[in-house]
Amino acid sequence: NGTSLTKDQTTIFPDLFNGSSSWGDYDNDGDLDLVICGQTADKTATVSRFYKNEPTGRLTELTTAEDVGGLKAGAFRFTDLDSDGDLDMIMSGWNKIQGKLVTWILENEPLGTFSLIPNQIDFGVAYGTIDAIDYNNDGLKDFVIAGADSVTNHAGSIHSLSGRVYLNNGNGTFSPIKEIPGARTIRFADINLDAIPDLIANGTTGIGYDSLTFSHVYLNTIEGQNQPPEPPSALTAFAVSTRAIFTWGAGTDDIDDPASLSYNLRIGTTSGGKELMSPSLPFNQTSVGQRLVREFNEIPHGTYYWAVQTVDAAGNISDWSPEDTLFISRLVTSTQSLPGVYFSTAGWADYDEDDLLDLALSGIVFSGGSITNLFKNEGGLLNQDLTQNIEAVFGGHLTWVDYTNDGHLDLSLSGFQIINFQGFPATAFYKWENGTYIFDPQDNVTTSYYGYTMGINGGSNNHSWGDYDNDGDLDFVIGGIDFGGGRHLKVFQNDTGT
Repeated sequence: NGTSLTKDQTTIFPDLFNGSSSWGDYDNDGDLDLVICGQTADKTATVSRFYKNEPTGRLTELTTAEDVGGLKAGAFRFTDLDSDGDLDMIMSGWNKIQGKLVTWILENEPLGTFSLIPNQIDFGVAYGTIDAIDYNNDGLKDFVIAGADSVTNHAGSIHSLSGRVYLNNGNGTFSPIKEIPGARTIRFADINLDAIPDLIANGTTGIGYDSLTFSHVYLNTIEGQNQPPEPPSALTAFAVSTRAIFTWGAGTDDIDDPASLSYNLRIGTTSGGKELMSPSLPFNQTSVGQRLVREFNEIPHGTYYWAVQTVDAAGNISDWSPEDTLFISRLVTSTQSLPGVYFSTAGWADYDEDDLLDLALSGIVFSGGSITNLFKNEGGLLNQDLTQNIEAVFGGHLTWVDYTNDGHLDLSLSGFQIINFQGFPATAFYKWENGTYIFDPQDNVTTSYYGYTMGINGGSNNHSWGDYDNDGDLDFVIGGIDFGGGRHLKVFQNDTGT
């Protein structure tokens, strides 16, 4: 909620240390996925895991990255190396199986599936950093790796540091163009504000010697210019069900293909504001990535002001697009698909006790038959509870009520039911037993007619519950007609559920 952090208990992760983690939307579905690595309790064992973020916000392990080995003291970088609009992966660290430092470059192809590219680089680091940007204005992401390049077995301690800059050749190969001995970290930054990325490196050429530490700036002297990209156009936003969806058209750039451009999004509750989504980011990071849509769940109703800017592969940003607005009313259209019914009634209640409101719905469907269905609320989606068997009624009333006083909601129904293609009055009670609704015959309220149970009263009139005798349990009143057509209004005392 912006003020505190609460541990997520929905996913069980391996217990790791000497590791690393990184978020990235590698399946392009609009939510952040996760990669982790590290060392288990066995100091020689190394682990790498990819997790896919399901629409419900649950992280599930990705099994299509099984050829990726474990890393200790690793570093990750999500970046689009082949300019196809999805995130590839660079990872470096100590691998137990090979018994050495390794760097693996993984291609994201098909979408959401990682595999090693044929031509890997022969340089790996532990406890390192990886950064990626278009360093030479060719529209392709290049990268730098820096860290401990010489370590003891299992990377328990380090002997030396080094960093290298690699240019992307555009054919799945990468060429080293510069080595910086002693570099612990290397980052791209536009130091002289010429829209072309430079380098900042720091580290030491002698482990344990303070006099050998350094921080160096390397200016990029490549010829040519990189013009700022153009901001996106055609901004559109709408609210549906519990979601707010913001979309925009692609930006343009003088060098980069539109598929490789990234975007920053600003959303606020005031003009120019950023209360919902802030654009404040470090250099060479974006808030949305390469997608042209951003979706939010369950944001408050009101007016939102938003704009988008384009970011090219060199980290150069455009102006903000013209600001647009989205108004979310208290009631919005839902995407839920429920049976269409008429001569119907419905009621909301948390019958499965998960703090989400569920739905009971009865009535006549298009085919002419009648239904009474229960729908469980599962993360904002209503799914029919097929484990429940409730009498189909229509044209009356239903009530969620704890008439058994056991602390769980029971269900009462009245109306009409179809028997041998004819409509008869119906009254039915269902009591909660271990999560299942069991038919509860009430002989004083129902009667038997040619082997069928029906209500003494029913039809289109209402029924209601209240403790009129002040004995602590709810009593029952119902009005309507009997199966002979007579009209009645009757009150029934509740004697602990009977």
